[in-house]
Amino acid sequence: MLEAIAGIVAHSGDVSLGPVPLDREARQPHVHYVPARSRAFDDATVAHMLAFVAASVRAHPGAVGDVVPKLTLGDLGDRRLRTLVAGERKRAQLAAALLVPSGTLLIDEPFAGLEVRAARAVADIFRTATNERRTLLLALSSPSSDEKLCDRFTLLSNGRVVGRGQIHELREAARAHPGASLDEVMHALA
Repeated sequence: MLEAIAGIVAHSGDVSLGPVPLDREARQPHVHYVPARSRAFDDATVAHMLAFVAASVRAHPGAVGDVVPKLTLGDLGDRRLRTLVAGERKRAQLAAALLVPSGTLLIDEPFAGLEVRAARAVADIFRTATNERRTLLLALSSPSSDEKLCDRFTLLSNGRVVGRGQIHELREAARAHPGASLDEVMHALA
């Protein structure tokens, strides 16, 4: 789904930014996709990748210096991406995404491969981004741990939408008790 929204794969629906429909080319500057796994920049060092991304998206001059400590990438700057373990690579990819100064970030499995402390740091960064009026669309295969992170949910089962809204609205739609987890709600709606 994220690839279709980003314009990477063909789709039969429409993509709009607020009330404005966007064709594939028109959405390029507004929508930025971070895949769950990527081999992009495999031979580049973390520092080179971040510098390249910062320059290509015209990030503010101190952006790399701001994001590196937040994702504890300081010791990884000289390492090539292909040599990083999954969690390190994910943090580097997320850092690159966070350099994009505006637009919607589409992030597939943002917490996959992250240790608990790194996942908490990423969640805090996401909260800060949304508090700064940034839109994040996260694809999560196990959403229960992220109930407090997200404002709204779109629940998919077998490729179709089975629920959409805030957690309390989804609980009501599923006729679930007020403290029901998102997994319980998903099971009831699917």
